[in-house]
Amino acid sequence: MCLNVLSTPAVTITSCSSIGVAEACLLLLADPEWDQIAHYLNDSHCLVIKEKDESVGIVAVMAVRPGVMELMNVAVRPDRQGRGYGRQLVTAAQAYAQQQGAVSVEVGTGDSSLGALALYQRCGFTIKTIDKDYFLRHYSAPIYEENRQCRSRITLSWVARGYQHGLGR
Repeated sequence: MCLNVLSTPAVTITSCSSIGVAEACLLLLADPEWDQIAHYLNDSHCLVIKEKDESVGIVAVMAVRPGVMELMNVAVRPDRQGRGYGRQLVTAAQAYAQQQGAVSVEVGTGDSSLGALALYQRCGFTIKTIDKDYFLRHYSAPIYEENRQCRSRITLSWVARGYQHGLGR
């Protein structure tokens, strides 16, 4: 069952409890190994952005610690990128996390994912840690983006308004 989260004349973001083939293909755009996706998918909540009835982007968000959720996967079809869909998905995931009681959201991305790094920073995330050679240790085949090998995992964090300096609401 999908619940309507955001709706404009041509675009909707829905909260879905089941992943179809189109959504699985989207997840593989951001994470090329299905075993990695399967590891977190059952514990994640997915939001899908659709044009009419066609899934064109997805975000999977999961509780990782009390008060903290993580964006496990964010993907938009290449032919639909540049339309603000990634930002809409991240913003919807931040709102969902707050509704679930989270005060912060984390996301990990590769050091070669320059577009993703820029997107997350535009959405208010700041760099928290760098895990050197993470992708070399955890993936069976090298990952390349724009002719750059992805080596290290960069973790970024977003903190809900009112909690930035350890203050309550």
